[in-house]
Amino acid sequence: MRNIKNSAWLISALFITLFASCKKDKETEVVTENFKGALIINEGGFGKSNASIGLYKPGTGDYFEVFKKVNGRPLGDVIQSITLIGDRYYIIVNNSNKIEVVNKSDFKSISTINVNQPRYILQISATKAYVSQMGGTTMSVLNLTDYSITKTFEVKSATENMALMNGRVYVGKSYGDKLYVINDTTDVVIDSLTVGSGLNNIVTISSTQIAVFCSGYPAVENGKIAFINKDSVKIAKTVSLSSGTYGGMMVNKGGILYYNTGDGKIYSMLSSATTAPASPIISLASGSIYGFAIDPLNSDFYLLDAGDFNSAGKVYIYNSSATFVKQFNAGIAPSKVMFNY
Repeated sequence: MRNIKNSAWLISALFITLFASCKKDKETEVVTENFKGALIINEGGFGKSNASIGLYKPGTGDYFEVFKKVNGRPLGDVIQSITLIGDRYYIIVNNSNKIEVVNKSDFKSISTINVNQPRYILQISATKAYVSQMGGTTMSVLNLTDYSITKTFEVKSATENMALMNGRVYVGKSYGDKLYVINDTTDVVIDSLTVGSGLNNIVTISSTQIAVFCSGYPAVENGKIAFINKDSVKIAKTVSLSSGTYGGMMVNKGGILYYNTGDGKIYSMLSSATTAPASPIISLASGSIYGFAIDPLNSDFYLLDAGDFNSAGKVYIYNSSATFVKQFNAGIAPSKVMFNY
């Protein structure tokens, strides 16, 4: 009788082990797949600690809050930006005074870096990055190996977006019209130039040219796009826009610049152009565009509408022919998209 019982127990144990193994493999496969898609960066409400990153899967339409799901805690107060360096995302949580570092593959937290009012991060070398900051006149140098802040240096102003070209970092002044030029070896400001009011972001067109998007101000100053070439701290070319607007951003895709004017319109322009386009390629029927991005796989446009900044924002998807495809709800104040492929 004991042998029969022992045999039955052994068979049951083997079955349970086999089932658990299959279940684990299946769950692992699903979880791994779930991290591929569009990461929707939701700023959250200021002072409310409800910032989030949602993962949207274009194939199934599934959407879930990825950082909280994986790490069991919320991100914090206001996500300003997210940057991929190597195989890790650096998530800047501005009002929580920190940078969260997570794995690209599974979104597990690796490190939390304390920085005063961080805004953006820019990789300088394999081991070095700059962090722009508000609330002061300095920037920080981050060691990408051990996630330590190795030094701070004077920039004369709070700073925002950055771009690297030919050993020089071009960084925008917060709420200003000026770019500071920094030697990326000595970490010293070597020059500055005035580009235009409402300086919103800087994009790299090639290794020899960057473009600066300035939205201007409504009824005061029209926006413009300023181009700066390698080996120069002067504006090589300026393309004037037809009006000024609150907000807006610009994206480069294959030498074509796409920008929005904050009022629900997307324009496209060759980087070689000397005049701005008269008509948009996309116009929302209602709502406004707080941010946008272009899917590198199929060139779909993801347009982000923050709404009232207190309830769920919306994401509108248009295909490469600028035809509306679908929309879905995101978190509070969606502002950016990162494609995790």
